Amino acid sequence: MKQYPLTRRQMLKASSVTALSAFIPSFSIGKSPVERNAPNVPNNPSDLCFTTAIDLVKLMRAKKVSARDVMQAHLKQIARVNPKVNAIVTLVPEDQLMKEALDADEAIAKGK
Repeated sequence: MKQYPLTRRQMLKASSVTALSAFIPSFSIGKSPVERNAPNVPNNPSDLCFTTAIDLVKLMRAKKVSARDVMQAHLKQIARVNPKVNAIVTLVPEDQLMKEALDADEAIAKGK
């Protein structure tokens, strides 16, 4: 087996360049840190129901989806599934839920 003499400094430099080149394509110039860290919006709105809470918050902070979008997706999922499983005992009225989602969107718009 042929050995290639590399100094420790050369090896560190090579590994740093490799790590940096892997990072650069995902770095988006001109986007805020919130936008860069936000996941992609699901293609199907009902997929929002299966998105983690952390990812939903990132999407809302990046203004890729609104709280109203998320609420509407969940209400549609409840309407579709609950008659079969009867998991929801008491559901808050839809107009009240949508009002709360609107309030959340307004709070996000104000930076809260």
